[in-house]
Amino acid sequence: MSTRREQRQQAQQFINELAGEAYPNSTRHYQVGSSDDIKVAMRLIHQHDSLVGGTEENPLFEPNPPIPVYDTSGPYGDPQSAIDVHKGLAPLRKNWIDSRDDTVELSGVTSAFAKAREQDIFTEDFRFVRAAKPKKSQTG
Repeated sequence: MSTRREQRQQAQQFINELAGEAYPNSTRHYQVGSSDDIKVAMRLIHQHDSLVGGTEENPLFEPNPPIPVYDTSGPYGDPQSAIDVHKGLAPLRKNWIDSRDDTVELSGVTSAFAKAREQDIFTEDFRFVRAAKPKKSQTG
């Protein structure tokens, strides 16, 4: 059985080697949302051509268009993405949320669970670097 220190070192090595991966026979595509800075990740699944006739010596194929599907893998499905789990996800919706002017910034985390994690020495190697303070919706 490995010690807690060894388990943490193994986990840290795994985290440091994370990289985005492409799925076979598909490509990442972004659809622009209601604002130019909002892009929705889609996966274009490429299909094989369909046999529609011809002969065994000279078969006739018809191309099939790629099938777009919503891609929920985030940066982990994008080979172009630099992944750093200590920084967390990029704030892709920050400008959109700020422009609505319906949130307030908190002084820090508020849940008992998050506060306990901030004080837990066993989780210090796995904490996010908080660049921004948490927010909540305004009253009403």
